[in-house]
Amino acid sequence: MKTVNLTRSVLLLAFLLGSSHPLVAQSQSPLEALEQWVEMWATHDLNAVDDLFRRDETITYFSSSFEGVIVGYDAVVEHHRRLGFVAGGADSPAQLWVENETVTLSARSANVAAIWYFGDPDDDEPDQHGPMSMMVSKEKSGWKIVHMHFGNYPRE
Repeated sequence: MKTVNLTRSVLLLAFLLGSSHPLVAQSQSPLEALEQWVEMWATHDLNAVDDLFRRDETITYFSSSFEGVIVGYDAVVEHHRRLGFVAGGADSPAQLWVENETVTLSARSANVAAIWYFGDPDDDEPDQHGPMSMMVSKEKSGWKIVHMHFGNYPRE
């Protein structure tokens, strides 16, 4: 297993140069899965959960909004409903973004670690922020989220 700091430009360059590495040469990378997850938050489209998460009972999710572990696809969908996601999307007054992405690759999975922020990006301090990790699995249909974990940094 190798831990590397990857940026979108490095992944794109490897893809465009025809990298022989099976995880980079695919049409979707672990960082693209993260970008699609951020886009899901921007649109609050519940339908995007179908495309991003593995659709079985093995997925797990630790939310920054609620205590306890969320287990299984149906529970993850319901969690997003509780957060205001609806089929087709909804307006959200706040934005979610990530910084300091690090990807750890293995044969058929990747762990994406980052710092997540939620609020108005123009404010000096976001409403919430903290560490996050996203475990993705390489499936026939692309990278699928199998685990997410969020923490909150204390407000100063």
